[in-house]
Amino acid sequence: MERVAFLIEPEGLRLGALLNPETLVIRRTAGVRPRRVGNRNENVTPAEALQCADGFMNVVILNPDQYEKFCRVLGDEGLVTEGRFATNAARIENHAAFKARVEAALSKRNVKDWVERMVAAGLAAGPIYEFDQVFEDPQVKHTGMVREVEQPGLGTVRMLGFPFAVGGATALFSERSTAEKMFEVINRYRPTILTTVPTMINSMLNVPGASAEDVSSLRFCYSAGEALPKELYERWMNAFGVDICDGIGSAEMFHIYITNRPGDIKPGSLGRIVEGYEAKIVDADNNEVATGETEHGKATRAWVEAGCEPEDMPGAA
Repeated sequence: MERVAFLIEPEGLRLGALLNPETLVIRRTAGVRPRRVGNRNENVTPAEALQCADGFMNVVILNPDQYEKFCRVLGDEGLVTEGRFATNAARIENHAAFKARVEAALSKRNVKDWVERMVAAGLAAGPIYEFDQVFEDPQVKHTGMVREVEQPGLGTVRMLGFPFAVGGATALFSERSTAEKMFEVINRYRPTILTTVPTMINSMLNVPGASAEDVSSLRFCYSAGEALPKELYERWMNAFGVDICDGIGSAEMFHIYITNRPGDIKPGSLGRIVEGYEAKIVDADNNEVATGETEHGKATRAWVEAGCEPEDMPGAA
């Protein structure tokens, strides 16, 4: 069997360029290599992580009016008039001394206290969380990014939810997934889309009298996680007449990047590349493999990148 691995290149480089336009444009235009300054903005101060009594807070101050408010909240209005810190340029030049003085004041209260005071004054501020604090944040909870799922043998497990949503509802059940249970859940909730894997599709087809089950609420099914054989797709279509869109994606890319689509399905294939991604097959040395050249038993990898222009993408995969 041919071994397939995945080489994923997230869009960190392009995203980094997008988030640092001033540094890239101004410095490179001047022919000077930008120096590393940590997590602060080299052109604006304060615009960085600042230490409080129990952790760090991120603050961004962009104009004199905001700076005066910041100093009043801090309880050190002398920072407004003192020559070393009165202007943005002066604060940049004397950054070390400025930061030390600000953090001395911040050390008197905890992060939550300071963030609330800054936000109340109309300033941009927020906590820098430890991992455990992320999942306790009210907004994270409200948006459903933390899900509690029952796992056989493990009990209740907390997992990350999918970060993108466009409405609708999801039917979840805590019982062990069996073919019979899938039919029961479909009949109970009447979903319009069924997301599953080929192994479960095969199990559902093997239930005695499966073709008599009512799955008429389904507009289409989505399959991933393993290859969907053409023969299995055809058996399902003969039994239920509901399209199955097979595709491939990854947690690293946060999405499906090659897939069939409703009304545009080629059984036995992964479909076409999703707009915004490009993909190619490469060998163990990352050299692109031409169509028809993949050798049986030789390791190859799928190379995927997001953010390309749609007109530059291949037409099929």
